Amino acid sequence: MEIIRHQINRDLEILEDTQLKGTIVGSTTVHPNIEFKLDGTVTGSVIVRENGKVIIRGTVLKGLVNYGGDVEIYGVVRGKISNQGGNILIDEDAITDK
Repeated sequence: MEIIRHQINRDLEILEDTQLKGTIVGSTTVHPNIEFKLDGTVTGSVIVRENGKVIIRGTVLKGLVNYGGDVEIYGVVRGKISNQGGNILIDEDAITDK
């Protein structure tokens, strides 16, 4: 699993299992059959493709769109959460703009 600990100043395509402990200044797309553990911050939105998996313990500032993946939210998601298929679990202690 790749671990990102620094800041990336552009949109990012997640093409391999990845853990973010840094910051992405932009949006992030998680591709099919990939796991993305977000412990840091995404200043844009997170887009999850079919069969992608995202575990959010950090912060997403501009919403989330799920196109058929599995999403678990334990941290903060600001903006709209859109489920176009797939599963979204929102922990009772998570902070969202439902």
